Amino acid sequence: AQDGGGRTVGTLGTTGRLGTAGTVGWGHRGCGDTGAGTEGHRGRWVHGGRGGLTHCPQLGSPTALADPETERRLRGAAARGGHTLYVPRGALWGCEDIRRMDEAGTLAALKVTMTKAPQSFRLEGWLQERLAAAVAAGGRAVLYEGPLRPLCPLAPNNVNTMAAAAVAAPRLGFDGVCARLVADPSVPDWHIVEVEVTSVGDEGRALRVTSTRRNPAARGAVTGDATRHVFWSSLRGGDRAPRPGLG
Repeated sequence: AQDGGGRTVGTLGTTGRLGTAGTVGWGHRGCGDTGAGTEGHRGRWVHGGRGGLTHCPQLGSPTALADPETERRLRGAAARGGHTLYVPRGALWGCEDIRRMDEAGTLAALKVTMTKAPQSFRLEGWLQERLAAAVAAGGRAVLYEGPLRPLCPLAPNNVNTMAAAAVAAPRLGFDGVCARLVADPSVPDWHIVEVEVTSVGDEGRALRVTSTRRNPAARGAVTGDATRHVFWSSLRGGDRAPRPGLG
């Protein structure tokens, strides 16, 4: 397996199975005979045909699920088959806690802010024009703030972490998760992800948790150094035999 720069991250064993470590499952058993995915580096939605989802697969780009038809097909395939389609968490910190709150009905709001240098963004449409304006003006600029779903096709390379949050919190989903994209030239070799979680409250009092992840990254890189290892850990999860002891 290689990262986006062609560097080898590791190799799978003989089984080549994809597993659950570092992933967010859908909760459906299985993936059937309908394939779908994204070609995110080109910013296009690509829908596959029959086949390709038969061996406990992992969805490389959860941003694809922002397209309702893609999500419908994959969920339908998962319900019919005998495997689970796993979604890598990527740079999302605390996804298990987010999922538990969502399942308990105590998650009221979820906001994910991603801050990168302007050259680390790969944007489409009007968002690309806004980025160009921000670069010309200099300084820090908020490129987008609002529901996640419409952002995904405009920034398919840059919002997989946000998409993973929407999968972890299906009650909010792509329409309920708030996404904030910030271009900041003062952090040329860092990717910063801030996750703000708010629980349901009583009389204005509610649990609030904010986590900040600062990931070293090469200048102009879309993915930070640590994230590729998280993704690789997801792949390796199903390739390792269970170990005795506490887990």
